[in-house]
Amino acid sequence: MLYYPERHESLSRTAWDEGAARDAIAAIAADAHDRYDSEQFWPLHPREDARGVLKGLWFGAAGAIWALAYLAECGAISSRFDCADAIARVHSKFLAEDPRGYSGSLLMGEIGILLVRWRCTRAPDVSDRLFQLIENNAEQATDELMWGAPGAALAASFMWEDSGEERWRLALLRKVDELWSRWKYRPEYDCHLWKQRLCQPEPRIFLGPVHGFSGNAFVMMRAASMLAEDRQTELYDRIARVIEKTAHVEGEYANWFPRADALEHSSPSLVQWCHGAPGTLGALAAFPKDRDSVTESLFAAGAELTFAAGPLTKGPNLCHGTGGNGILFLKLYRRTGDVRWLQRARTFAMHGIEQYQRMNAQYGQGWYSLWTGDLGFAVYLWNCITMQSGFPTMDFF
Repeated sequence: MLYYPERHESLSRTAWDEGAARDAIAAIAADAHDRYDSEQFWPLHPREDARGVLKGLWFGAAGAIWALAYLAECGAISSRFDCADAIARVHSKFLAEDPRGYSGSLLMGEIGILLVRWRCTRAPDVSDRLFQLIENNAEQATDELMWGAPGAALAASFMWEDSGEERWRLALLRKVDELWSRWKYRPEYDCHLWKQRLCQPEPRIFLGPVHGFSGNAFVMMRAASMLAEDRQTELYDRIARVIEKTAHVEGEYANWFPRADALEHSSPSLVQWCHGAPGTLGALAAFPKDRDSVTESLFAAGAELTFAAGPLTKGPNLCHGTGGNGILFLKLYRRTGDVRWLQRARTFAMHGIEQYQRMNAQYGQGWYSLWTGDLGFAVYLWNCITMQSGFPTMDFF
């Protein structure tokens, strides 16, 4: 089985309405502004599996601040929020309260917080602290985006693009070399894969963009233009082979399970950004078009599965929800120029608005986070309006 129908719900197919999308963005932002507290930041959502004051980029205050700053900068909302003051408070609270081991994490720790602070302030001391963490962090061998070297490399790539300082380009290339050194041929899968060293005593091989292969390959591709020609060729050859060898195909559909050894360990057949076709393919959408016919057909098959499965019951969020799956359609629209994918992205957007309204009424509050809540969905709605593609804080910052 390529997916579990009970994790999805029937698509409403409400006609695209730009006005409704703009109204939803405004409502989400206004609610976030109103619920902000300078000490506790935002209340936890009842469905969030966490405790305390959340501060990181993935499901904490840093991500919420980034979204509000981004939407204001784009003109999607009116700016009435002091992002520089807010992120300074988040950083101070993080340094006072969080374990030292979180510092080197992009999505959960200080690296992500510092990126947001740099975006809001351009302060040299913030840039220097971020550079120090990327250079000296000892957690990089987790080999996945949330905690390890790929996240540090992504942060360096954003800083290189933003500042043009040579130290960031060199930092990015050092992290890419580090990742390459651990990217090993696995004969049991007949392709090159990384092993992730997370919370389990034994390393495992994940495939998705947050904890596995496609997130690592995504970062490697961001640096592809800086690599020697033979290294570029090998990079794309390896990626194409992994896509092919780890795909599970049934008829016109394809999916990628969370783990490479999914069949041996009964790994669930998920269809969402963090695990499954939407994110596994979405993170790899910069793969050169028409370079490999098998890869191209698998992009289409994974996107068709994503649409056939329908919106996720977890709501409109990006990491586990309807908005994240819709990002794949926006990326396929950009990749192919086929307006069908834009239409599907917008159909998911309209369904997501209904989910947002339904959940807001059910719980009496919004979900104040970037990857797992309403604010990431607001960015997705804006991309549907402007016909842009990309996952926030992965493709753009």
